[in-house]
Amino acid sequence: MLFPFLTGSHRLPRRLDLPDAEDFSSDELAEMTETGGLATRVAAARALAERKDTRAFSVLVEGLGNRHFRYAALEGLRMLGDARAREHALQVMDKAFAGVFERTQAAGILIGCGDPRGTEHIMERLARRKRDDDRGLAIEIAAEEKLHEALPLLEEMAQDQDDLFRGAALKALAVLEPRRFEPLLCGIARDEREDSDVRADVLEALAGMSGEQPRRTLETVTSSSCLELADLSRRLLARD
Repeated sequence: MLFPFLTGSHRLPRRLDLPDAEDFSSDELAEMTETGGLATRVAAARALAERKDTRAFSVLVEGLGNRHFRYAALEGLRMLGDARAREHALQVMDKAFAGVFERTQAAGILIGCGDPRGTEHIMERLARRKRDDDRGLAIEIAAEEKLHEALPLLEEMAQDQDDLFRGAALKALAVLEPRRFEPLLCGIARDEREDSDVRADVLEALAGMSGEQPRRTLETVTSSSCLELADLSRRLLARD
């Protein structure tokens, strides 16, 4: 996760990833959404949502009613991409005591539903230059939802070496306009003076890009003086 641990209303949301979800068939996951406690049912529904299986919808909506599982349910609804989620996302946005992470996740749903209020919210969160908020999630959503309006703000973050979310911004640029930002990413990946965490983010971004130069850069970094980055490059290359 990109997000720092926070306190109070800005506390990091509870994740409900289902261990070894890939080992279950969609029918098995659907059965799990009908049995057991709410935590298991929402986790199974979230795993179904990653597969765009609409059988997850009703359980995810049910999960919105529990403050402990609301974020996971919103995350699942965003991944599911079902237009019926729009009204539920708006309800979360209007909740007086909804957490900042929940509102931002709900905004991602609205973007997927074509509602401009989602874009407005994400752009507002990206413009905040604070270290203790949900900006990492907003960056992630901007990339996944192909929010090209965010490019200027993301470029600004990517150029600020003191920005906590610089690596996340660089990864987002790689998703939104890979060819345009390929030279920048390759240069950072090769630069031994750069922060190792930022370089790790960039290496992961390059591994997701096509073309000869990203692969050559990964091969170069296998000889890096930073053993962790050299090992990461080898593992990323081995995925091909």
